[in-house]
Amino acid sequence: MKTPASPGTGKRGKSSPFRSRSKNLRLPQQAPRRHHRPQPHTAGQRAMGAAGPGRCWQRRGARLMASAEMAAWERLSLLGAIPPEERFSPLKARDGFYTARLKEVLPKDLPAEAGDVTASPKPTTPEAKLEALATTAGELLAGRVAYAARLPLLRAAAEKLDFTIPDQELLALLTAARRRRANNGDDDMVQPGKRLDLTPEPWAWDGIALRGAMNLWVALPKIGKTALALAWLNACHRREPAFLDRALIGPCPPVLIVGTDQGQADWGRIFQAVGWVDPAGTSAARWWVCFMPAQHFSLDPMASAFT
Repeated sequence: MKTPASPGTGKRGKSSPFRSRSKNLRLPQQAPRRHHRPQPHTAGQRAMGAAGPGRCWQRRGARLMASAEMAAWERLSLLGAIPPEERFSPLKARDGFYTARLKEVLPKDLPAEAGDVTASPKPTTPEAKLEALATTAGELLAGRVAYAARLPLLRAAAEKLDFTIPDQELLALLTAARRRRANNGDDDMVQPGKRLDLTPEPWAWDGIALRGAMNLWVALPKIGKTALALAWLNACHRREPAFLDRALIGPCPPVLIVGTDQGQADWGRIFQAVGWVDPAGTSAARWWVCFMPAQHFSLDPMASAFT
């Protein structure tokens, strides 16, 4: 008589844990190796993979054309050739409307008195072209052309000369022209052998403050820079001959004070010291006040009524 095999035993009734586990254990099947083909990530790669390189270059050319049309639309807006309320139209850009319109506007937008480089013979050398652009920059400043239109007009003048120059260098030409105007046509740097201007500078406060120039007073905080400046201006207003044993030269011009963000009590204390605010806090000057958070306000600016 044979005894039945108990769970966990083999055919002969002997305990065999390894045999019982081997029946229920299923090892994972190793997946067959396949060759991985990388998928395109960018839109241009997908377009090339789907429709070939020709389609990719067509899309790239369309993007370049759209960016050129957008740049032309911005320049037309700056030049005032299109109404301010007109927005960029993709339908017009698809037909090249803005670039064609810009080509029509550019020859008419630079009159002879403000940057016409075609009135004179066209220069051929890079040095001559750069000199022509420098002259154009000076004419734009002399003609009081709007600040936002100077760079586009100077860029258009460079395109007429077939001269490629980045916008940073065009801005440098405008800056140099502005400095020449401030220096009465002289360059910033003093060249060897150049005669210096030895005309004495006019003083407003003898030996301390120049008239018609920037005067920078530097000191530690809470030393009294503002109090000194206001006391000097008050002496000028009262037409006193001297202040702190230094002569006051010339009449007192209208004064414009631009202050930092401070409390009203702080400004009132400073102005009371020179008599510009009475003990009740009433000011004797015209105020343009910009109120700031935390009960602060900015004198931006305060125009003095003492003329």
